[in-house]
Amino acid sequence: MSGFEILLSKKAIKYLEGLDDTSYNVILDGINKCLDTYLFIKTTLCNKKALKGARYNTHRLHINMKYTIFYQIEETESTVYVIDIMGINQAHSKYKRY
Repeated sequence: MSGFEILLSKKAIKYLEGLDDTSYNVILDGINKCLDTYLFIKTTLCNKKALKGARYNTHRLHINMKYTIFYQIEETESTVYVIDIMGINQAHSKYKRY
């Protein structure tokens, strides 16, 4: 466990609420595993990467090569902010926004 609190934006929560139960659980399991247990540990279980040129130290996490999670790590606050969740194809056009 990283000891970091994970907070979801309203936008991320709204996306999750629109999903079926299976997809919802897959995403939450991925967030809990990759942004808590393996937050600072490299593992093949989590496809995460810092975005080059991102304005706000933003990272992305792919889940099942179907969903992309955009998140920021605030080490001084021991918090991970999930700022957006979307389908992986949609995310490829949004990388430069973050």
